[in-house]
Amino acid sequence: MRIVVAGPIAFDTVETPHGKREDLVGGAATYFALAARFFAPVAIVSAVGRDFPIRELDYLASVGLDLEGVQVRRGKTFRWSGLYRGDMNHRDTLELNVNVFSSFQATVPQSYRESEACFLANMDPALQLRVLDQLQGPRLVAMDTMDHWIRNRPAELQRLLGRVNFLIINEQEAALLSGKAELTRAAREIFRMGPQHLFIKRGAYGAVHFTKESAFTVPAYPLARALDPTGAGD
Repeated sequence: MRIVVAGPIAFDTVETPHGKREDLVGGAATYFALAARFFAPVAIVSAVGRDFPIRELDYLASVGLDLEGVQVRRGKTFRWSGLYRGDMNHRDTLELNVNVFSSFQATVPQSYRESEACFLANMDPALQLRVLDQLQGPRLVAMDTMDHWIRNRPAELQRLLGRVNFLIINEQEAALLSGKAELTRAAREIFRMGPQHLFIKRGAYGAVHFTKESAFTVPAYPLARALDPTGAGD
């Protein structure tokens, strides 16, 4: 079974209590694809600007990722900057520059369109919907989103939630999306929007997998000193 992942390959600027790093290679599509390749073939739909190092794309290809759906476009690569506070369980988005994604049409190559599984990584819900519309009946559709889209694209996000099986978000985003601070109440509200499975990421406290009938808690691996959480949720 091949997995199509659609979303940003990006530059991240990350500030934590331990310091600040600029222009790290990031993006939800990047880290999801690198993890998922151990379990199934992965094909990426994304775009980068001409400022993105070719050596990084060569690396992704060298580990077996299908990059036919990755466009190199005139302009700058998607950029995100964030601040992790205290114990790094809480994150603030400081800046989001979609850059080449502002004109990205999210065209899915023909060779990808019959894939059985799709992960719609964190990006504009309108683009996530466009990708889903081009796929020919995937059996499994999962998605991620973030606070920025929950606040600024509520209508598109609600349409998308009605078409996915799995939603993967963090604790803050679950509260924002549902209007409920307590996890179980948040899950109950989100299930009314469409998903059958909800994964709530809780940083150092692990994650919770909710269905309508059950809740299963998975602990995080304990670290004495966590320096950079980039990619951990993906």
